Amino acid sequence: AKRPTVIIGDWNMKAHSKRWKRVVKVYKDVWDSIANQDGLTYPSKNPRKRLDYIFVSKDFTILDVQVNDSIPIASDHLPFVSTLSI
Repeated sequence: AKRPTVIIGDWNMKAHSKRWKRVVKVYKDVWDSIANQDGLTYPSKNPRKRLDYIFVSKDFTILDVQVNDSIPIASDHLPFVSTLSI
């Protein structure tokens, strides 16, 4: 990426899959970069998969990442938040 870039979304892919590996050749997976937990976000009431991602260009320092499970009925996926520094 030539400019600082943040890509956020439901990618419907598993971490460390072929598709994931193609993305992380260019961008950092914020969860994989600093978290020591699994980052499960789906389904929201009993998370068993990590389908949601935040990818960032190398311009960013990832300070924090966490899954927000305070209102699991709001969606079928749990949101997660990352604090970034540029």
